[in-house]
Amino acid sequence: MSIFKKKFKGTKTRTILLKPNLADESKPNININRKISKHIPSRYSEAKIVADSLLSRKNIILDVSLLSEKDKIKFVNFLSGIIYALNGKVFLKADKMYHFSIEQ
Repeated sequence: MSIFKKKFKGTKTRTILLKPNLADESKPNININRKISKHIPSRYSEAKIVADSLLSRKNIILDVSLLSEKDKIKFVNFLSGIIYALNGKVFLKADKMYHFSIEQ
């Protein structure tokens, strides 16, 4: 499938389309055209951009490796509140990488 690239002020962002995994029948509610946005913020003020992606029902991969320790905690707490309000889930994928998932 195609890869779409977007760049916002000072943040590296990329939106991709998931390829379907036809062998996995354990997830009946999977949407083949669900979009995932990857965000690598460099400052806390970029939280609004990521929050807008969540509010538009996109799943988010968030890499907080460029943020200070204080901003990492604030960023993840802020987005966790949004994902809770949208009945979503947060997964820790790596040391500084989170997956914010919203059921479609």
